[in-house]
Amino acid sequence: MIYWAAVLGLALIFAIPAAAQRLTGTLRGQVFDPTGATVPNAQVTATNQETGVSVRITATSAGTYSFPSLIPGLYRVGVEAKGFKNFLATDITVIANQDNVADTHLDLGVATEVVEVTAGGVSIQTTSSDLNNTYDVSEVQLPNGAGTLNGSPLNLAVLAPNVVAQPGGVTGIGGSVGGTRPRDNNFTVDGVDDNNLGVTGNNSTVIPDAVAEFNLTTNQFSAEYGHSAGGQFSLVTKTGTNNWHGSGEWYNQNRNYNSLDNLTKNAIDVQHTLPSQPAFDNNRFGGTMGGPIVKNKLFIFGAYEYTYLHGQGSATAFTGPTAGGLATLQANAADSAVTALLMNFPVASANDAGTVTIHPGLTGPALAVPIGNITIFSPNFQREHDAQVNTDYTMGRHQFGARFLINQESFILPTNSTQAQFNQAEPIHNRKIALNDVWTINSHFVNDLRLQYSFFSLSTLNPCTTCPTDITIGDLLGGVTVGPGDNTFQKQNSYQIADTFSWTRGKHSFKFGGQYNHFIYPQFFLPRSNGDNQYGTANAFINDILPDNPGRTLRGAGTGSFLGTQSSFYGFAQDDFKFSPRLTLNLGVRYEYWTNPVGASEQALNAVSNAPGLITFGNPQTDKNNIAPRIGFAYDPRGNGKTAIRGGFGIAYDVKFQNFASITLPPQLQSELNPASACTLSPQPSWCTTPNNSGFLAGGGLPSAYLPPANQKAARGLTTSFIDDTVMPKILTWSLGVQHELARNTTVEVRYLGTRGLELPVQFRRN
Repeated sequence: MIYWAAVLGLALIFAIPAAAQRLTGTLRGQVFDPTGATVPNAQVTATNQETGVSVRITATSAGTYSFPSLIPGLYRVGVEAKGFKNFLATDITVIANQDNVADTHLDLGVATEVVEVTAGGVSIQTTSSDLNNTYDVSEVQLPNGAGTLNGSPLNLAVLAPNVVAQPGGVTGIGGSVGGTRPRDNNFTVDGVDDNNLGVTGNNSTVIPDAVAEFNLTTNQFSAEYGHSAGGQFSLVTKTGTNNWHGSGEWYNQNRNYNSLDNLTKNAIDVQHTLPSQPAFDNNRFGGTMGGPIVKNKLFIFGAYEYTYLHGQGSATAFTGPTAGGLATLQANAADSAVTALLMNFPVASANDAGTVTIHPGLTGPALAVPIGNITIFSPNFQREHDAQVNTDYTMGRHQFGARFLINQESFILPTNSTQAQFNQAEPIHNRKIALNDVWTINSHFVNDLRLQYSFFSLSTLNPCTTCPTDITIGDLLGGVTVGPGDNTFQKQNSYQIADTFSWTRGKHSFKFGGQYNHFIYPQFFLPRSNGDNQYGTANAFINDILPDNPGRTLRGAGTGSFLGTQSSFYGFAQDDFKFSPRLTLNLGVRYEYWTNPVGASEQALNAVSNAPGLITFGNPQTDKNNIAPRIGFAYDPRGNGKTAIRGGFGIAYDVKFQNFASITLPPQLQSELNPASACTLSPQPSWCTTPNNSGFLAGGGLPSAYLPPANQKAARGLTTSFIDDTVMPKILTWSLGVQHELARNTTVEVRYLGTRGLELPVQFRRN
């Protein structure tokens, strides 16, 4: 315990707060003589074969060397030692977020002689217990849309062991990794944070042709990685090289390639609601260009992509009145409020679904209203501009990098109504600026500093300023709601500073680091802000009485504003200890701390509703004891690098996404009214005192204006939620596996992975 306290203390001394993912990879190895003994203090040089950038270090007294922060790519490794021939290995692959091993065996001789070898093949992990999966350029650029429009490389995650796509009804991005929830994944782009605070998932769209590699680390990982316990999803974009290179692409998908489903055929041939096959035209144009500004020193890479989509969506089938049925409803409407809503009803072309019955004035004679089947194809549009610009500059012992990413998207999407007049605009704006400096202080000390600012906004906008209230009528409009969705917005400003300090000494490769994030995150979401009126029968609607499904007649009232400003701090220490030439121990510890979003403190406004000894509505506190040890090993039983036995145990923590707090504002700010609670307001709606609650819609329905509760009884009656003190979700992970190289580029692995979740967030009724 004293050892780890000292190590963690060093982490805080040597590192500005820093990182959970990296833009770079580690290249390490040992230098051996012909007898198998290690060669101390050899000179080792790693040179990027595409940029010509070199880094030169001295191996330790134990014959080990480590380049902790190399840009991914192919490298030449040269080794020089007195009394031995020079050694040169080419085509050594360095992968981001991974330990890449290149041991060297020197022959006796003079330095004027050179032994050259060509690396290649699949690398067996003989020094790390991390569970890594890497997809290179050739795999990233394969079509993998899986129903999506951008063909994100993240879709490749489901090809990794222990990763499954989430089933229907389960939310999140990236799939379930090792049995964890899909919301338990962490996303980075070029080593900096790319997580959405509201509901998790990634914020940025990265152009597939700009991606150099996609790395997925699953469940078992070193103390350097955190934020989430499932998958570490890392996209690394391309850099310029010493040769100018470019590419262009056009992706097209349109209606002429698609067959018709039965609903579409019925809409064309029977209902005649479609003259021909629904519109669907999707085009994506893009290109890349990269090269040297100054060879071996300064490089640039750029990419651009434009996406255009016009479609009519999927078929939605439901029922509605025929033209004659609608005329009957209009002639017998109780008041102008009902008549106005009827103007938005869809009309069936044929009476092929029977009739519904109404009684004008509730007691009038029964009238049959003919209804029919309707199939709607609601139009939708997408316009998207994506751009990426990367620059890299080498100056002495410093390697500077800058990454600029822009996404600008505009959608017109169907709502729950599927009627075109209620389609909503959904603009998305995303900007990301990331800067990094890898400083090789000397042969044994390297510092990796990263800075980031990003801005992400997403809005959902109603098409009208005075939209009608939402109406559902079970027997008349089976399967559809008439009316728009809710207005929402979120604006996430993210500031990040991250630093990792690497130190090699003898058989030890130490890393210390930390990360500080600050988020300014205003949001707005008022559920059912337009009202949600669910009628079981057309008779209740046409007579404008209280909906005959009052338990599902609801309206959000008050404010939907929530300030999600919060901060996080991570610190870690890692020691990869080469216990013997065949056995490496991976020992680490990590600490994570998150503040609660500022808006969660508003719960204290509801202190009047306290029940002493039972429940207290105060400012939720957050836990500060999130210490996560990580222990692993990698053993090469034969010492030839072709077999590895690996295993480990670790604790990791997940974040609690803000949606839990943002939808649980206290009744002093927001509440969801139902007919019973609306009638407790002062003044109460006029329909509260009429026979059968008639004039419900004419009287404004459930009110949109909100009056905070005036006393304890009213406050308790309107209280629908409680935010408890934050306890970060914790995942225990253990693994054991064997890797073996069968042939060049062919390996087999057998692995057992276990996970157990503790303190996972749930929503439940307390009474």
